[in-house]
Amino acid sequence: MTGPGIGSFAQLITVIVIFLVVLFLAWLATRFVSRIGGAGVSAGGNLEIVEAIRISQTQVVEILRVGERYVAVAVSRDHVDALGEWSREELGLKEREDVQAAGGRPWKDGFQQILDKVTGKKNEEL
Repeated sequence: MTGPGIGSFAQLITVIVIFLVVLFLAWLATRFVSRIGGAGVSAGGNLEIVEAIRISQTQVVEILRVGERYVAVAVSRDHVDALGEWSREELGLKEREDVQAAGGRPWKDGFQQILDKVTGKKNEEL
């Protein structure tokens, strides 16, 4: 009852089992790496990327929470420039839950306020 069909079938089953084991190990590695620091919050909880927006292919403006202060930085391929530093009250940031409950986008108003302060404009709508 041994023939060329049974040997090929056993090889196919072996390859499928090995593939599933590798897939499971990749899933475990991804979960482990995401718990270490891929979520935007440091282990101590004092540094967090609050918002980020890409302004070109190589430049991003980010709002960072550093302790109790908020810092806006421009990040490019070669360097990072500080744009300003504010407290939560100075920025007038809304709580994320309040904005999401209202159906809005939590990052929109925060970035508009930062850009207005950096460029010196006053936005009467906010």
